[in-house]
Amino acid sequence: MSWDFDAVERSLAEWVGRGDPEDPRERARRRILAAATEHFVRHGYRKASVDDIARQAGVAKGTVYLHFKSKADLLLHAVALEKSRYLERMRPVFDAALPPRERLRTFLDLAFGLAGEMPLISRLTRGDADFQHVFADLDPGIRARMEEDQVGFARWILDPIAAERGWSEAELGDRARMLVGLLGGVSALVGNAGRLGLSAARSAALLVESLVEGLAPSRKDPE
Repeated sequence: MSWDFDAVERSLAEWVGRGDPEDPRERARRRILAAATEHFVRHGYRKASVDDIARQAGVAKGTVYLHFKSKADLLLHAVALEKSRYLERMRPVFDAALPPRERLRTFLDLAFGLAGEMPLISRLTRGDADFQHVFADLDPGIRARMEEDQVGFARWILDPIAAERGWSEAELGDRARMLVGLLGGVSALVGNAGRLGLSAARSAALLVESLVEGLAPSRKDPE
């Protein structure tokens, strides 16, 4: 896909939907997503039951499956809805005037900061083994698309730096996958800051600095 703000917004809209908020079906769908988010955050993936989610949303269990194919599908839609609520905060990353290193720094600053504000995504990315079962339940095609999009976005962030640094395609790909993996554990990294005597904000700032300097070190003028 094309990595500009409008394209990302459209991609999320495919999952979130933009039905008439006054339509009873859309209101029920949003209640289901709100209940699912609460249950996934509180109980994890395996222990969150569709029966309990339906009961809290005030709908029949069958109604959940009218809107969502499976519990894993419901989780993905809940994640997309949470992302969409914070997407506007990510707009600076797509500023065409940003130099490559500043784009990387801006992205990491926002990604690390928002992780603590998004409870469902925070739970997903803090290394909880329970959520690994989600991927086993996903349709292989959807799983492949998600992985392709994650690595593709990381490549887009790093591609100008790759050109500056002379990385090969393989080197760029390796760094993009590494960045995706690292972002997958950001909540755990920042969440453990207290054990090291650091605030979450200070820990995030140091991680960003270390990553930017590691992934895109400044060129030094020859002596």
